Amino acid sequence: MSSFAHPLANKKQLQLNDLSDEVFIEIDTLTHFKEEMEAFKRKYQMNTKKNNRIKIKGREALFKAVSANLGVSLLPWFIVRDYVLENKMKILNIEKNTFTANYSYYLNEIDHQKEYVINFLEMISLNAATLN
Repeated sequence: MSSFAHPLANKKQLQLNDLSDEVFIEIDTLTHFKEEMEAFKRKYQMNTKKNNRIKIKGREALFKAVSANLGVSLLPWFIVRDYVLENKMKILNIEKNTFTANYSYYLNEIDHQKEYVINFLEMISLNAATLN
């Protein structure tokens, strides 16, 4: 994803080399999603230079960095969905690739009403319904 002002945002189809020199804004995570970020960066030959990466803790900080046009990022749909639907972020038009990650979530009293948790649980419900 990128901001709407990013030079690649309006490109009809990105090629592998289009992302190779982009600054990759990544969320600092210990989850399985980290493996997907690394696979994405390898595929698009990103971060061959150490200074082409910004590692951020926290989603809001990441969204602010992308909005400020500091680079591009990769996040799961359940996290970016509202930003994209509200036209705050742009999904870059890369090849039709599907990246998968295994998630587990322990619902707790503090987080259960947060928007991203509700989105995540909704996606799990929809995916479970399609498996039946």
